[in-house]
Parts: sequence; structure tokens; C-alpha cells
Amino acid sequence: MTGCSAFGCSNQSGKYKMYRFPSDKVRRQIWEAKVRRKSWKAIDSSRLCQEHFDVNQFERGRADDKKRLKCSAVPTIFSYRKPVKLRNSPKKRGPSRTERLHLPNLSDHTYSTHERIDSSNESQSDRVLEAELTDNGRPSELSILMVGAGDGRHLLSTICQSQRWPKRKLAFYIVENNLEVLARHMLFLVLTLESPKRMGLQEKTEIFLELFGNTLIRSSTVSYLSDTANFLIRAVTDPEWLRLMLPCINITALKFKEKDQLEAIFKFWKNRDRRVFPIDKFWDGRLRRYLGVRYDSRIGAYDWDLMMKLHDRGAKLIGSREYTRWRDKGIAFEPREGIFEEANKTLASGILLMHNGERRPVRGYWGDIVTSPFVSFGIETEEENLKKTRNGVHVNTARDISYHNLLALFHELLTGKKYSHVQAQPDSGSIATSNDSGPLSTGDSIVLSTGKDFPQQETPNTDSIVSSSSSSTEAYFDFLSPGAVTIHFLNLDSVSQFHLKSKYTDLFNVLYFSNSMVHHLTPNVRRVCAKKAVLFVETTKFLLDVRAETSLLFAKRVEELTTAAGFHRVGAAAWEKESLMEFIAIR
Repeated sequence: MTGCSAFGCSNQSGKYKMYRFPSDKVRRQIWEAKVRRKSWKAIDSSRLCQEHFDVNQFERGRADDKKRLKCSAVPTIFSYRKPVKLRNSPKKRGPSRTERLHLPNLSDHTYSTHERIDSSNESQSDRVLEAELTDNGRPSELSILMVGAGDGRHLLSTICQSQRWPKRKLAFYIVENNLEVLARHMLFLVLTLESPKRMGLQEKTEIFLELFGNTLIRSSTVSYLSDTANFLIRAVTDPEWLRLMLPCINITALKFKEKDQLEAIFKFWKNRDRRVFPIDKFWDGRLRRYLGVRYDSRIGAYDWDLMMKLHDRGAKLIGSREYTRWRDKGIAFEPREGIFEEANKTLASGILLMHNGERRPVRGYWGDIVTSPFVSFGIETEEENLKKTRNGVHVNTARDISYHNLLALFHELLTGKKYSHVQAQPDSGSIATSNDSGPLSTGDSIVLSTGKDFPQQETPNTDSIVSSSSSSTEAYFDFLSPGAVTIHFLNLDSVSQFHLKSKYTDLFNVLYFSNSMVHHLTPNVRRVCAKKAVLFVETTKFLLDVRAETSLLFAKRVEELTTAAGFHRVGAAAWEKESLMEFIAIR
């Protein structure tokens, strides 16, 4: 007789219906993860009984009345609690050797105190998070709310450089005002976590920069985008599969409607027809409307914006040639020789426009055409050698700085060590640093500053998992582990609903609001802030078309909103010189 493979289940095939594990590798590993047996793999004779499947997992209305599972069935009913072995009372058991020697002196009954029983690794992990504090008394979990971050550079930098600071569990909560930006967040997270077995650091950096800042990309980048879109479609439509493949990403807070819209966005990215998104025409049309009569002399307009605005605001590393190239064609990064002719569909977005008295959705390019993507990664760097000048001109351009900064982030995520520019070896696809002393580690967990390792959950090895796609070919995905980091993607209107949900009360230690989302800074935000929470608000420093008096009004309005919400300003630096305004919560 065949027995059930589930932990703690002793059902046999004589009384219960048994079901084989799926032959599909991905679904098989989802079943194995549900069983939650350490270092266990299902074999051909492994079975699960009917008691572990909800009634919704079975086919209904069969003519033969047979009890068959759906093709997408997943076992969900399990008892992970270890059987509790009851101890005999002192009256029913004899004293031990130690008790016999000291029996007359026992005035208490500490010898019969029941020990705490660990029901599962998850509950043990939760107790560690609730109980342990860092040396400075700060909570072991740091919750960060990012509202309207847009390009995600703060998220990536924090994740990749997390080992520089006291190590703790990080929980990011991402809110954007449109789903296209949310989809790009997911794309860049998947790209960042690509394993070196699948993609080298140099190739990863080049693809990232192309998708991040170019209107036109290479055909090889389009192929990668199509494969990743297949993965993301499966991820948003199959939460269990996403949890198995990338447990650091959580989309359970998104509404079903939003997930359907994300699926539509990813399907649009896969469309290779150039006619559906002629971004070069969209770009030129935006330029003509923006410049107006200055379009014929646009090179001079570009130079004015660069010298009199960007350089004056601290972005002096941006060169004239690269800025003009981007303003004219939308191409910021050309890491290697290639043909840039395919539209970057990740830049597409939709808005509602009035047409014949009706609001109609229109897809196009509605992003930045003035500031440039260089301000994200290309105007600051930790490597002072890259800031050298010769005859008053910077030797390295913003492209070089962006490439170095991203390569350094990816290297630090992979190795846990700071990147050394001097010993870089981009031709070989590997990076050597002066403090490298062993093989690369791809799955180390973040350790709490108390010195104890974070508990590891008993999940199957996902180093090489097959991702099924809509085509007949199979795409293999292999991801790095970011450690004890979780990224929660929230629905678009969640900021206004935070104070109504108890799970967000006193949760966030750090908050970030972009300059386009400051209207959400209401007094209700204070209810979701932890003690001594820090708030960062983006200024209008790099909004080149905003006048000085308008920026002053914006800064005053932000201070009014933050004061009403229970925050006060930190530091006395002039707001026009800083890209972020810092506040701290008042108790």
C-alpha cells in the first residue's frame, strides 16, 4: 500500500485517493515546497492523499463522477506542527538519578516545566524578529515606504549596499501612481538578481542602462526583454510560482484588476511589431511641441539647458555631446557598438486625453525629455578618480560614471564586497577586488547585528528552475538571493488607506515621497510611522522648467504639510541646493 508523503500524515492508499506529483518541473517543486520537508525531493512513487487538496482543486461536473485534480491544482491543506509529546506527570514517573540525590531539597517544580515547542521554521523566525533588537535598540526589521520613487535607484542602491550597515531584515513597500512604472520596477529587480551563471556583470550593466535610459535598444536586448516578460506574466498570474522563484517579491497586496493590467503591459513588451510603438516619432513630436519655434535652433536650446540649468544645479559631469545626443534622439547609453533600432517598449505609458468630448486612453511616450536619465546614476560616485578634470573638462562622462556605479552595485550584491575600479576586468566578465579572498557567494543571508544568523526556511533549491512560457521553448531562470530583503508592491490608492489598516500602524521607519506625490502627506501618515521615523521628500532641484519662485512656494508647502503631519525639518541646509529634504517624526 502507498502512503502519503506529507509531513505527519499516515493515510494509506486503501482508504484514501492518492495523487502523483506533477511531471512539470515547476509545479513539482511547488508541491515539494508545500510539503515542507527539509532536503526532500519527490520521486516517481511519491504521492499525496486527497485530504491535502481543497474542494476547489478538483474538477467539477465530470460525467464519470471520478475525483480528478485540475491541471493547475496545488495542495494547500497541511499540518506543519510537530506532534506534542506529553510528559508524564511527576506522580507517574520515578525520579531521575539527579532527583534521587537531591530530592529532599526540591522546594519548587522547575524540573517539570514544559519547554517551548517550535511548530515550524516560520514561527521561529517570527519570534526572532519580535524579540531581538540591535545594539542601538533599534528594531531588527527596517520597514521602508517609497511613494513615487519612479526610477528605483534608491531601492537598488539600498539592497546592493545593505551589507555596509548593521545588518537587519529590510522590508520595502513600493507605491507608484501608474502601473507602467511598477512594471519597470519588477523588470529591473529581476535583472538585478540575475545569476552570474546566466548573465555576466558587464552584460547585466549594459542591458540595464539600455532599458533604463534609451528610447531605442539593440535586438539582443529586445530578446532578453521578451524572455523576462514571459517570466513576469507567469509571476503575476501564479503567486505560488512567484513565491518559489523570487520569494523576495510580494504582490499579494495588488488588486486582481491591477494584476490583469500588469499582465497586459508585459504582453505588450513582447510584441515585436515596430508599428505598435514608434517611439522615435513620439519623441520628435514631444520635442516639437516643447520647443515650438525654437525647434530649428534646438542645439542651442540643448546647450542652454545643460550649461545654465543642469551644470548650475550640480550635474557638471554631464557632457555636452552625450546630453545633445539624448535630447535629440533619446539615446543616453551606448555601452558598445551596435545597432540601436528597436523601440524600448518599457517606456510606453497611457494617459486619458479628451477627443470629441470624451476621455480616451492613449498610449505613447510621456516621460522626461529635458533632464536626462544621467542624473540617476551619472552625477555622483564614490570613486574620486573618475571625477578628475583636464584643462577644466571632466575626463569621464556621465555615461562612464553611470556604467561604473551600476557595475559596482551589481558586484557588491554578488560578492558582498566593495568594488575596486583599479582592478576591474570588464573584458573577462569578472571583477577582481583587492579584498577578494574566496569564491563568490550568491546566497548568503543577512545577519542581525546581534550576531545570530537569520533562520533559513526549508524551501527547495531554486538555482536552476525551468520557467514555462507561451512558446514551445523553455527559458531558464536563475536568481541571486538578496538576503533578508522583501519588496512589497502595493496598489495605487494604498497611501490614502494606510491609516485604516491595523497592520500598517507604527510600521514604517523610513518614508520617501517624490515631489509629485507630496499631496499624500496628510496627518494620517503619522499613524503609520514608527518611533523616530525619518521622512525624505524630493525637491524640485532637477525640474529644469520650474522657476525659482515656484520652487520656493513648493518648499514652503512641503513644510506646511509635514508640520501638520507631525514632522519637523532636520538640518539648516538651503532647500534649493539639496535634492532631498529630511524630516523626523515628532512624538
